[in-house]
Amino acid sequence: MKTISVDQASLNFSKTNRFFRNYTGRTCKMHKAMIILAAKLYWEKKLMKMSEPAKIALSKIVICESTRSLINFYKNTVDSKIISEYEKEVLKDSIEQRMREISPSVATKTFGPKDSEARKFLQAFYDRLADQHDLSRNRVKAGAKVGGSMINGTRFVEIYISYKNSLGVNIGLGWVQEKPDTVRFLTVDVRQVGKGDTVLDENYRFEIGQEDAAREFYEKALLARLDKVEGNS
Repeated sequence: MKTISVDQASLNFSKTNRFFRNYTGRTCKMHKAMIILAAKLYWEKKLMKMSEPAKIALSKIVICESTRSLINFYKNTVDSKIISEYEKEVLKDSIEQRMREISPSVATKTFGPKDSEARKFLQAFYDRLADQHDLSRNRVKAGAKVGGSMINGTRFVEIYISYKNSLGVNIGLGWVQEKPDTVRFLTVDVRQVGKGDTVLDENYRFEIGQEDAAREFYEKALLARLDKVEGNS
């Protein structure tokens, strides 16, 4: 499966820097978050879909140091009559990400817990799977769960769902954000450990915009390893 990673996108630094120089009037000494966000947007050609006012707003949001200003940006974005719904989503996501960088407590108060979007996304998907397929033989806890890397602090967000069959094969779908200033991604993991050794370890990564592909891939992987219940076809 071929995907474009954030690291690949961030290599396109010169074009990103030219964008910010054009809209701020100076050469940016950009924070890592700005490089990743702007390069990601450039790589996916999102900027091509954005109007001039939205581009100018984005260039200010990613370097903003004031929580009050970010809150005002958010209100103005929601109320704006001159930018599209697509542009509003891009700007709101950027405001939330920047807020979590400079003031996590204010971000939580304003946008909710840092993992709320991940939990909502994964729990809704798990509930749909449970409605459509018999997951009663799942040997691990059902629903959205916190990953160990989030508990020990090595990852900013790690929420996942998983199914483990009678052969010990675990199929997981995770929502991961390494740090507040990095872009989140989805992972599908198929893993089996036997007698102390890992006998199966497959990992597939999906970027922003590939949520449908991730869900479809996970469901196929799950159904291929789902324990059959007697009496069910």
